[in-house]
Order: sequence, then C-alpha cells, then structure tokens
Amino acid sequence: MESKNFNPYTNNSNDYGQKNSNCPYTNFINKFSFLTGGKKVNDKQEGFEIGSSIRTTDTEKGVESNQLSSIKANNNSKCPINHAETTKKSECPYKPGQETKANPENIQKNHEDEEEEESNNEGGCPVMNKHKKDPPNKHFEAAYEIPRFGQFDFMFLMRGGLDDEEFLEKTKTIRQLPRHMKYTLFFQNQEKLAKVHQAEFPRVFFLYDDVKEKGNRLYRRKKYREAIENYIYSYGLLKWIEFKDKKRQEEFLKKPSLDPILDSDIIEKQVYLDDVAVEEDSFKACVVYLLMDLSYAYIELRHYYEAIECLDECEKIAEEKVSDVFFRRSQARTYNKNSTDEDLTKALADIDKAIACNKKEENLKIYKEHREILFEIITKKSMSKVEATKALITKAKRSYDRIKINKLNPDDVVFTKSKDAMMQYKIMKE
Repeated sequence: MESKNFNPYTNNSNDYGQKNSNCPYTNFINKFSFLTGGKKVNDKQEGFEIGSSIRTTDTEKGVESNQLSSIKANNNSKCPINHAETTKKSECPYKPGQETKANPENIQKNHEDEEEEESNNEGGCPVMNKHKKDPPNKHFEAAYEIPRFGQFDFMFLMRGGLDDEEFLEKTKTIRQLPRHMKYTLFFQNQEKLAKVHQAEFPRVFFLYDDVKEKGNRLYRRKKYREAIENYIYSYGLLKWIEFKDKKRQEEFLKKPSLDPILDSDIIEKQVYLDDVAVEEDSFKACVVYLLMDLSYAYIELRHYYEAIECLDECEKIAEEKVSDVFFRRSQARTYNKNSTDEDLTKALADIDKAIACNKKEENLKIYKEHREILFEIITKKSMSKVEATKALITKAKRSYDRIKINKLNPDDVVFTKSKDAMMQYKIMKE
C-alpha cells in the first residue's frame, strides 16, 4: 500500500495508484467474499459491512467474551478520498421518562458522548478517516510497577518429563517472545481466524483496523484491560505463532495436557504480503502504531515491563523513523518508581534520541516537558543519595571522635547501636 508519495509512518496518503477503483481497498474487498457475505462492493454503493466473530480473553480477570468485529460504512457517508465526509447522528437511547437512580443529565451526556464517538468512527475509508485516533502522547504519574500475571502464563511453564536444564534449553526462543506474541497462540483454533490468515494484507487490514479502533475506544473510556485484549487480538491478525501440528492446535484448549510447549513445536507467521515491495512498509507501520497503543495501555496499568517489551519491538521494526517510540519507552522507565540509576540513564538517552530524530513541531513541546520531569526525578534521586552519604559521614565522625577521645583500640570496641559503626570509623580514618 505504498506509492512514491506514501509515507508508511504517517496516517496520510496522497496517492495509491489504483486503476480500477477510486477507493484503495475496493478491489481487495471483492477478492474475498467470505467476509462480505458473497456480495460485491463498488465505490458507488452507499455502504458495506464486514464481520467476523472474535473471541477474546481477558488475561487479568480470566473472562472470555465473544465480540462481533465489524466495519460499517455509514449510509450517508462515502469514501472520504472522493467525497465530503458526512455523519448522521442517531437518537439518544436515554429516554427522559426512564427511571434511574443516577443523575439523568449525566447519563444523557454520557450517551451523547458515546454516540458521537461511535458515529465519528463509523463509515469512511479506514486509512483516511481522521476521526479514528490512537491514544495521544501524555504525561503520567510516577508509581511502583505492578507485575502482570496472565491466565495462560502457566501453560508456558509446563515441563512434562524434562528436567530444568533440558527445559530451559528447549524453550530458549519461546521464553524470549513478548507476552503479546505468546498469547496469539490461544486464538489459532478459531475457524474464521484461519480464513483471515489466508487472505492478503490489504484484506486483513480492514479487520485489523476495526479491532484496533475498538481497543482505542475502550482506552478512551479507561477500560484498559479490555483495550489490551483488543490490541493483542489485532496484533494476532498481522503476526502470530501456532503449533506445527494442526491436530495439537485444534485440541490445545479442548483437552488439558501437561506436555511442554517447546521451540520445536511452534512456528512464527505473519499475514501474507502479495507485493512485498509495496506492502511491507505499510505492514510494519501497522505493527508499530498498534504496539505503541498497547504500550500506553500497559503504562496506564503500571505494567512498565510489558510496555518496554512492546517498544523494543517497535524500535527493531521502525528503527529511528518514529520518535514517539523512544519518547514512550523513556516514559515507561521514568514513571516506574522501581527504576534503577541504569534505567533512568536509558530513559534519558531515549528522550534525547526522540528529540534528535523528531520531525514534528507539535511533538517537541511534550518531549522537552518530559525531559524536564526526568531530569527532576534524577536530581531528587541524586540528592537523596547525597543526604544519605552526609548522614553516614556524620555518624562516622561521631564514632571516630568517641574512639579517639577515649583512646580506644577500634579492634577492641564493640558497637551495639550500629552494625556499620566500624565501617564508619574506617571512613573517617581514611
């Protein structure tokens, strides 16, 4: 999906180069009828619908839910590439006469906000729709990290009859995979998802964009756990792991087993790129921006380690083309109160790199603000160490004076109030 005027790391495209259709994705919709119910779509139609049943798992709560993944074009809206985008507001589901204990005005306002958000996100080409927004850059409050434990983590710890050394050797690769990649393994027994994985990237892009946007809406409503599930599922449409043995994949979640999941059992895959030269950069851009969204959802829940994993993968893919990758990774280390001096040094290097490779003026302000916040945190931490050192020296001086005045041999003195009194004496003596 790249032409000479297309920048894969922005949301804007000036030219797609399609000859048979004004909308860049119409031709691909017509190629795969299993998602459109066998119906053909053209630019002049007022709307179309694509849907697939999606089963996601809340790894925090252990709750499974079925969601309907759909992309619906508004009947009054056409592809914004060629037509002015219009939206039609639906009636508010809140009825003034409805009995409720909550404040009716607040309920009506909430419904109106949700309606406006839903109507803005419905319709139009998913590439050009400016109403669809990823979580924007923002500042956070510093907090201690909360380790994340997913409900399927134990399945990667099953050892069967292997001893520790053999298990570690045979699971070296899979243990290095980030959690969002590992968890794609639990989606692969879905029949509809298997069909999607056989489609070309432009076709899969519609479903990816739909599920990702649902995650964005959940994020804006502060439903971060649900947003994470949508982001991971959306990631699994582009990249995933599955068992080489199809039978084991089908029975994986149906029949409990203590068999370990080994490197030799798993294969990594990604969506099919029909024209690698044209589509590879667009594929990479989709992965990068999705992982940046996922990293912010993790930071909101104080899962800083997972956020850094996401952004490390972004750096491998985008290199230095996306300054926000370094900015957000710096944030993940800055706002974690468990960060060491080494972590804060890495955070400082990241924000400096973000400022250096930034190409957007609007980003520069928040980057510099964050650098000031980071510098303040480093300064406070350094000052606390200085104060602790001063206290130690003061204590050592008292010990030294006591020994000197009484003409005592330090080796014969027993200090009962402080275990480090001898160390304090040696500090002063030196």
